[in-house]
Amino acid sequence: MLRKPAVAGRFYPAEKDKLLALMDKLFKEAKAESEKAKRPQIKERLKAIIAPHASYVFSGLVAATAYSVVREHKNDFKDIVVVGPSHYIAFEGFAAPESDTWETPLGTVEVKALPHFFQYELTHNKEHSIEVQIPFLQYVLEGLKGRALYPVVVGDAFPEELASALEPFLDDKLLVVSSDLSHYYPYEYANQLDSFANKCIPNLDVKCVADKVEACGKIGILALLHIAKKRSWKGHFLKYMNSGDVWEDKSSVVGYGAYAFTE
Repeated sequence: MLRKPAVAGRFYPAEKDKLLALMDKLFKEAKAESEKAKRPQIKERLKAIIAPHASYVFSGLVAATAYSVVREHKNDFKDIVVVGPSHYIAFEGFAAPESDTWETPLGTVEVKALPHFFQYELTHNKEHSIEVQIPFLQYVLEGLKGRALYPVVVGDAFPEELASALEPFLDDKLLVVSSDLSHYYPYEYANQLDSFANKCIPNLDVKCVADKVEACGKIGILALLHIAKKRSWKGHFLKYMNSGDVWEDKSSVVGYGAYAFTE
């Protein structure tokens, strides 16, 4: 079963050449910003990242910052688990797809369901939170050839249950959690609110994230933090922006953060 892209042409270019040109631009900018900020290179084994899932116009630079780390550590893992929130279908629990191949303008990728995960294709058909991560993975991992993708859409679920379900399968996999941060606040207030995410997520502070962080993928973030604490992973803050940094309207913005976790 083949899943065709649902948001190509809206969240990112539908034409391969335009998408590659945009990726080249975003990763060039991410490299320049990292060098300007003198951000230290991460040397430990990469285990997970958190990356945003908005239109590339708004969150692409933040995502490219996270995926630049993935490219540097591409030999640390084989396959990839991508966890994203459900924006369109209300359901309980978390669901793997029934489809076995997904398509983007950069080609097709092999898709698998994690063992014992409920398969519910309807939750994946229109969902963008996972789809927008795939071109980034294809770009930094040579088209994902020889690697499998394990998508998981999260509905109404307890973070601890999601963590318990994911944790046994992560030894040779990179975990990608897809999430934006605060939504539709004025620019300055969004910066203040999201500062909790930028501090608490890298510190693996589960209570702070649960109480003070706003994020559409918060269940996935908390699940990742539970796993990280259990496995003694180290958190790293990479970059933060909101839509007001790239758009003239600062009255109602969305926040985007990039974080990495190493072992």
